[in-house]
Amino acid sequence: MEGLGWMLVMLTMVFVTGRRASLPSEESLALYELYLATGGETWVNNELWGSLPRTCEWYGVTCSDSNATVLRLELENNNLRGTIPTSVVYLSNLTYLKLDYNSISNTDITSLSSLRKLEYLNLSYN
Repeated sequence: MEGLGWMLVMLTMVFVTGRRASLPSEESLALYELYLATGGETWVNNELWGSLPRTCEWYGVTCSDSNATVLRLELENNNLRGTIPTSVVYLSNLTYLKLDYNSISNTDITSLSSLRKLEYLNLSYN
């Protein structure tokens, strides 16, 4: 029922506003939790981070053509400090994750193993 409820909200948004639906809330929330957990306010570039519903326009975020899901996250050399939150598992369609040259530590790498579509991962120089 939960999935059906979310689908109805998305369809209502498309028909009422005439616009494409934005990302599922769990993906937007996962990205925002990453921002908070890694000191997003002090990133070198945090352009548009936190501005909803424009998640797919946040610096370093690449979404599908329909803005339905996050495909890539590229925040290398951007002064991320802290840990990657376990909520990244909600980025289930992520294929590319590039977070090298930051100060990410104590990350439970096993949470990243649930990202089944992930083809590229770079956490070097952290």
